[in-house]
Amino acid sequence: MWDVNIVLNYVKTLSLSSITLKDLTIKLCMLMALTSAQRCQTLYLFNIDDMECVGDVYTFHLKEHIKQSRPSYKVAPVVFHRFSEENLCVVRTLETYLHRTAAFRNDSKLFLSFIKPHRAVSKDTIGRWIKICMIRSGLDVALYKPHSTRSASVSKAKAKSLPIESIMAQAGWTAPSTFTVFYDMPIVQDNFSKTYSHAVLS
Repeated sequence: MWDVNIVLNYVKTLSLSSITLKDLTIKLCMLMALTSAQRCQTLYLFNIDDMECVGDVYTFHLKEHIKQSRPSYKVAPVVFHRFSEENLCVVRTLETYLHRTAAFRNDSKLFLSFIKPHRAVSKDTIGRWIKICMIRSGLDVALYKPHSTRSASVSKAKAKSLPIESIMAQAGWTAPSTFTVFYDMPIVQDNFSKTYSHAVLS
């Protein structure tokens, strides 16, 4: 599995003080994917009408059905925590994105096209944005697809000694075997943390 640090080193170069809307969008997508261990479909469902901010924490409540969840299953909210390093902070990046898109926002879906007329985008577009970030970071996208952010994220969290229970809760799994069989992969070239996102970013 690819090393999350490879992508983070690239993402850090995208300074929030001088970033284009395109790069800001791509940066936010990647940081959200890595710090939440969620699929592109879940990122697509993020809606600012269902977003809650309390202090340094942003929470997205998911009201729509997501892939592989039972019809009766109540999907847990996705939570993002502030991180000390600004250029890796998903909360600071989100706040910058909301500010930059406020003037033309005409849809409550979080992710909008950076091209006029700035409509809400599909989950496939979000996947393409993540792929762009992977390519720019130097990853082999013939070997690793956009959905591999999920595997890379949870493998990094495990390498940082985050408890398996925390990893399962973050990824929305109920059985440890799901993580062991499908996502517990050795990191190519890569302390416990209080939050999942801090474990992935540190």
